[in-house]
Amino acid sequence: MPKLIATIFFVAVIIGLFVLDRDRQARTSKALWIPFVYLLIIGSRPVSFWLGGDTPAPDAIYGNGIYSSPLDAIVSFILLALGLMTLVARWRQVGSLLKGRSVPIILFYAYAGLSILWSDFPYSTLKHWTKAIEDVVMALVIWTEVDPVMAVRRLLTRAGFILIPLSLLFSKYYPDLGRGFSKDWTTVYNGVTETKNELGVICLIFGLTSLWCFLGALGERKGPTRRRRLAAHSVMMVAVVTMLLMSHSMTATVNLVLCGAVMVAVNRSSPAKPARAHLAVAAALCIAMIPIFIAPSLVESLGRDTTFSGRTVIWHILPTFVRNPWLGAGYETFLMGPRLVQLKAIIDKTFQEAHNGYIEVWLNLGWIGVSLFAFLVVSGYRTALAAVRRDSAIGSLRLAFFAAALIEGLTEAAYRMMSPVCFLLLWSIVDNSMAVRKNLRRERQRNSLGDRTQSEYMDVSETHASASMRPDFSIPS
Repeated sequence: MPKLIATIFFVAVIIGLFVLDRDRQARTSKALWIPFVYLLIIGSRPVSFWLGGDTPAPDAIYGNGIYSSPLDAIVSFILLALGLMTLVARWRQVGSLLKGRSVPIILFYAYAGLSILWSDFPYSTLKHWTKAIEDVVMALVIWTEVDPVMAVRRLLTRAGFILIPLSLLFSKYYPDLGRGFSKDWTTVYNGVTETKNELGVICLIFGLTSLWCFLGALGERKGPTRRRRLAAHSVMMVAVVTMLLMSHSMTATVNLVLCGAVMVAVNRSSPAKPARAHLAVAAALCIAMIPIFIAPSLVESLGRDTTFSGRTVIWHILPTFVRNPWLGAGYETFLMGPRLVQLKAIIDKTFQEAHNGYIEVWLNLGWIGVSLFAFLVVSGYRTALAAVRRDSAIGSLRLAFFAAALIEGLTEAAYRMMSPVCFLLLWSIVDNSMAVRKNLRRERQRNSLGDRTQSEYMDVSETHASASMRPDFSIPS
């Protein structure tokens, strides 16, 4: 198919997906465009790439990882400022969300900010911490919407309808944009992202989203939008599977299968059964960890080597460079400066990450940071489980994203700032129970007020009716 015709075809597919999934009764605020733009950026490539060509690689300039684009910094600052302005206007809802089980989020990011005091690169730590706060801000913007469930559905489906079809288009018809080369010079497909692993991440996220929407439409009664939504998300799931097969991202593929099973198991549980949710999450995590900790030879059956493409070598080398195991090197600064240069010389000139989210938390924030992150995870799981009890539909999505983030962290640096996985992990563990209780309380008050008003109206009406039927014995003047 010629490139021009293919482009027209994929643009038509994107428009068709939006038309099929539209819901005219749904209402979300204009503020939802802020996390939408943010998700498009962190789910693809920096703005500087799309507007002015590729960002210069760190190796080409400094070779130590200390580089950032001024344009990307400006865009990030604008989005953060708009998000904060939105939250200030919604300060009552924000206060409800940041209490209870959301406190571990505050503690973890407060400690990450405090690491500026002992960081080798204080300015870089401050800059990275500010970008990490964007994840929290965007998650809160979604949860402070009038209808947060509809808000997250619109956010994820719209972003998926754009990024996944464009990834297919770029990979097949625009090799300069959608393809790259591995270390052994074989062709790899990147789509709209910079690496095949990042492409696997967005396939994981939007694959789970489409599965969730498909299950939701499947459980609805017959209506005018049901068939359209089923068709739209069927197309999306086919596109996601096709993109995963092209990218050969094994981590994302296994993760999608495991967490999709978690979602189905929880979603089909009505009323919600916590025991089923516990079992589903535990089974997914155990299956994901068996090849790493118990039987590495299993990965050979999937066409991978037992070192997980050299990851185990990296995991053994990095601890030897740690100077302060309790405090860490400072938030997101371990792999910077002379230390990164040394590691590139030992491991590989393309080395940039530890390929394990938990190890990176330890490298950057030490055992104290690991403890706070563990506290965040345990508390977040309780929050997601409580959401399942309240509503198994949205609870299944939160639990699936939670499990997906934990599994992704086993072989990828999933908990970095401005990461789609970290962003959705935070969204899934924000505790909205107090906001739900307040809404229920307001609803009860509104209903009781309405009942009281109606009864007063009936009393007045009965009084007037009885007065009108009473005979008038007055003498006319």
